[in-house]
Amino acid sequence: MLTLGVHDEIDLRFSKMFGSIVFSLVKLELHLKYKEKLFSYYRQLLDHPNDEIRINAAFNLPCFNSIYNRRKFSDKKI
Repeated sequence: MLTLGVHDEIDLRFSKMFGSIVFSLVKLELHLKYKEKLFSYYRQLLDHPNDEIRINAAFNLPCFNSIYNRRKFSDKKI
């Protein structure tokens, strides 16, 4: 499991890349397999004491919404 706080610099760099990493997992069809771990780590990013890391996490919110709510939107009849 991923843990925050060991090295803030690593946390900061990873928070900047997190959306891209999740998007890459979608391409490999692994995003559902690791959904719980990704959400757990994402929640840690949102609660991080470093403002920049929290901002990066908020920036990735549309990525998470797009990936994990796709079925809900595509199932709706227009």
